[in-house]
Amino acid sequence: MTQPPAHETIMAGSVGIMLHYATLQGASMSTLLAQAGIDPMLLTDPNTRIALPLFQKLWRLAVQATNNPALGLAMGQIAAPSTGGVVAYVMMHCPTIKVAIEKYTRYQDLICQGTECFLQTQGQQVFMGTRIVTPTITEHQQVLDSELAILYTALKNLSASRFKLEAVYFEYDQPADTLPYKEAFDGAPVHFNKAQSGLLFNAEQLSLPVINADPAMGQMFMAVANQALEALNGQEPISNKVRRYLVDQLKGHEPNLEHTAQHFAMSARNLQLKLSQEGTNFKDLLDGIRKEMATRHLRQKHSTLTDIAFLLGFSEASAFSRSFKRWTGLSPMQWRKQHVSAA
Repeated sequence: MTQPPAHETIMAGSVGIMLHYATLQGASMSTLLAQAGIDPMLLTDPNTRIALPLFQKLWRLAVQATNNPALGLAMGQIAAPSTGGVVAYVMMHCPTIKVAIEKYTRYQDLICQGTECFLQTQGQQVFMGTRIVTPTITEHQQVLDSELAILYTALKNLSASRFKLEAVYFEYDQPADTLPYKEAFDGAPVHFNKAQSGLLFNAEQLSLPVINADPAMGQMFMAVANQALEALNGQEPISNKVRRYLVDQLKGHEPNLEHTAQHFAMSARNLQLKLSQEGTNFKDLLDGIRKEMATRHLRQKHSTLTDIAFLLGFSEASAFSRSFKRWTGLSPMQWRKQHVSAA
């Protein structure tokens, strides 16, 4: 009998800081945990892992309890360096902001397995983006808000507040109240309905020194982080790893089984066997990711069918439309009309 794939996880420390802020706004921690089905004892060790579906449920409950749709931004602003566990300590002992960002992208799974940080450089501008890489994450706004606010707060702290932003971008529609965004990002221009979410800054900022960095301490913490990452990856189902790989590979072309198997240093037959043992297969994973990403992009009114087709690896919009109708029974435009407000 096959077992269902295990879910991606997040550090308990991240859950704790969100709960801390929610309680400051009048919510009951014990009530939120009980409603979300999270054992309070799990929060006594910040390095404990909590399943992402439980954390997503907790996000929904916390936003409702506080009546604060900007809860993720607030969490990011008050997050202490220790919230990131060993990843934060690695970053504290890097020589420059550039190296600190590189280490964050390497060890990010130790904090949360459902998102991925990346860097894009064009001339003198750097875009540090974050993308959601699993359909397990349903509270997109809260996750993107908290992650970008945490990253910005961390980079400010590492550079003694010398790190400055040029702009901030979010994928979702502009909220009614944008003041929390101005406060969270120190007045930097914030743009919504964009193709990617992330922080834009001048490339010169990458050379800013990290204050009080100790190279010897950095080596020690990296050794701990390497061991933790190896242990985490060893526990993680292959289906979760394939999901994240496919999300990263989709843009502009369709990933195939053979190339994916090569990436994981195994034969296509062996990869399919491992996936079947977890109750899935390569085609179902690819279709599931495409469907989830398609509905997310269709909710963004600025996204054209051609853009979405490219982002999902289809050669043309018509091929995407046929696949989408197979998944949902509706054409993309019919689905958008039914699910997206005309406002």
